Amino acid sequence: MKTKFRVALAQIAPKFGDVSFNINKHLEWISKAKEKGADIVVFPELALTGYSLKDMSSEIAIRSDGKELESIRKASKDIGIVVSFPELGDDFIPYISMGFFYGGKLVHLYRKVHPPTHGMFEELKFFGVGNSIRAFDTPWVRMGMMVCRDIWHPELAFVLSADNAVFMVASSAIPARNLSAGGFGVQDSMKGTVQNMALTNQSWVVMCNRVGIEDGVSFLGGSMVCSPSGKIVKELPILEEALEIVEIDLEQLRRDRDSLNLVRERRLDLISREINRIKNND
Repeated sequence: MKTKFRVALAQIAPKFGDVSFNINKHLEWISKAKEKGADIVVFPELALTGYSLKDMSSEIAIRSDGKELESIRKASKDIGIVVSFPELGDDFIPYISMGFFYGGKLVHLYRKVHPPTHGMFEELKFFGVGNSIRAFDTPWVRMGMMVCRDIWHPELAFVLSADNAVFMVASSAIPARNLSAGGFGVQDSMKGTVQNMALTNQSWVVMCNRVGIEDGVSFLGGSMVCSPSGKIVKELPILEEALEIVEIDLEQLRRDRDSLNLVRERRLDLISREINRIKNND
C-alpha cells in the first residue's frame, strides 16, 4: 500500500427527497475531487436523499445493488467514493447505510449501529439497526466506516482499530445546536469526540458533516480531519458547502505510534474475557 494518499471532504447540502438531483450533485463534486487529485471522496450522512425522511424512509430507500447507484458505481472506476443513503435490506427494512465504492463496484457496506431516538431524533422509529462493525482493505489503506451517532460510542472505533483499520471515516448529519456566545456547543462536542477517537486509536479520522436546512433544522458542517496524534489538521467552515483535500500520511501514523503506542499496549484477551464475564453476570 502507498504511504500517502489524498482524501476529499465533500461538505454538501442535499436537496430533500430528490434522489436524481442529489446523485447528479454527487457526480459533480466527485468530478471536482478528481480534478483536485483526490484518491477518495467522502460525502455526508444520507446525502443521496436528505436526512428528515421519517415515514418516507421505506418508500425512498435504495437497494445496495439498485439502478439508482449505477452512476456512482461507474464514477468510482478511478476514485474511491464514500456515499450514504437509506438502504432497503433484503428484509424490506430501511437502514441508514454508507457504502465504499471503487473500481466500478461496491466494496463495503456499513449500516448505522446506533440510530438515535430522543429529543429531535426519531431514527429508530423508521430505520433498522446495523449489527456489524468491521474493517476492510482498499488500494490505499485498511479502512473502517461509521455513521454520525456511532462516533460517540468509542467501542466501535476500538473494534475497527483492533481489526487493523488505520483510517476511519464517519459520515454525519449533525444539526447546528446549543447556540451560545462562543458558537454552537455541539461543535465542541463533535471536535472533542473526533480528536479523542483519533488519539486513542492512533488512526487518521475523517468526519464529513452536511450543511443546508431541512424541516426548519440547520445542519452544522464543520467537517474535519484528525491525525493519529489527535490534532485537527483540516477543518471546514460551518453552515456552508465546501470541498477540501487533505493528504493522509501513513508514515506520520508510524511516527505517532512510535512516540506513544497505545495500540501496542492493548489487552484484547483481557477485554474479551471481562466483557464475557459481564455478559454472563459472573
